[in-house]
Amino acid sequence: MASRTEFPTVPALNAPVVAITGNAVATIKTIVSLVNPHSLNFAYLDPYNLETLNFEMIRTLSDLRYVDILVHVSQMDLQRNLDKYSSGDSAVFDAFIPGWRSAIKAGNAKATRQAILRYWSELVGRLGVWPSPEPKLITGPGNQPLYWLLLVAKHELALAFWKVAANKQRQGNLF
Repeated sequence: MASRTEFPTVPALNAPVVAITGNAVATIKTIVSLVNPHSLNFAYLDPYNLETLNFEMIRTLSDLRYVDILVHVSQMDLQRNLDKYSSGDSAVFDAFIPGWRSAIKAGNAKATRQAILRYWSELVGRLGVWPSPEPKLITGPGNQPLYWLLLVAKHELALAFWKVAANKQRQGNLF
């Protein structure tokens, strides 16, 4: 259950600050119920692993009229735990990527991981928020894959911004 704590208004910004703690799925539902339905909204989802990136969070955020979501999808967790998560005993993928058992055909590990990310993106798109077609793989110092960074947006302009901002080679003209 999410809990809410009121903080004093931040004087310099005249911004009311509210801290909400609890289970991520419940917390996001609380947040969505509190925001102005006509406001521009930005959510940053930085889960520790795939188990904490419950698809219900994306579904709830997608109900907002104007929302962009920056998401970390843990490639490292997917790489390390693919066999464990895809076993019949695990419910991790069931929460992260509903319907995966009938949609993903097992192949080699690399192809299966790619299929999982592709299907997750497809599910997100069905909600009316579209994932950037250029997810960025963020790697560590030894070039080990850490996570995919994706922008999920309801408007194509946000995706155009993302395409420019995520271009490591050069940030060319937006238009």
